[in-house]
Amino acid sequence: MSELRSMSSYEKWSLFISIIGIVVVFYIGWLQYSISKSLQHLQPDLRGTIDKVYDGSLNPTDSGAILEVTIGNLGSPSVVRGYNLVLRLAGSTSTTDYASTLLPKNITSSDGKIIATFDSTTDAIYEKTVQPIGTGAEVVGWIFFKIPNVTGDQLHASGTSMNLDFQDITGKEYQTHTWLFDGTAAKEQYYVPGGGRPFVNF
Repeated sequence: MSELRSMSSYEKWSLFISIIGIVVVFYIGWLQYSISKSLQHLQPDLRGTIDKVYDGSLNPTDSGAILEVTIGNLGSPSVVRGYNLVLRLAGSTSTTDYASTLLPKNITSSDGKIIATFDSTTDAIYEKTVQPIGTGAEVVGWIFFKIPNVTGDQLHASGTSMNLDFQDITGKEYQTHTWLFDGTAAKEQYYVPGGGRPFVNF
């Protein structure tokens, strides 16, 4: 009888220790998850969108593209740098990268008429994001790319696509959604708050 009671006590202690072990395991898992989520909030978490694209020929063999871009931040404050255009021409399986150049002061039409005016210090996205984008904030700006050995017709041919790559302060890389050309000279444009209206005569 005493042996039976001893076995029963042993089983009870075993069950108690097992329950404590399970609770400890679940607590450690929850603690690791909580720490991981907290650390995520300490890292930048950028989002980028290409809002508009104005493209055209610079000369018979080269083209250019001006992009209006929105970059938001869901994580800790961060500057943005390393802007890079990734272009895939219609019918091609490969992509080509292009570094940005200074935003031009004026954009002119083929007949010499000024259709857009920029101030690089206030309009360029790379200048606006020299200062950190705060948590829950976004910045809208413009960026220009020269695209050598690609004509204007090739650039906006149906099936040509582009993305914009960029980095946060830690060097983590991001990419916007894909902008896909549909073969028309320009898509329908709309006003994006914060981007201004540089194309005054467009």
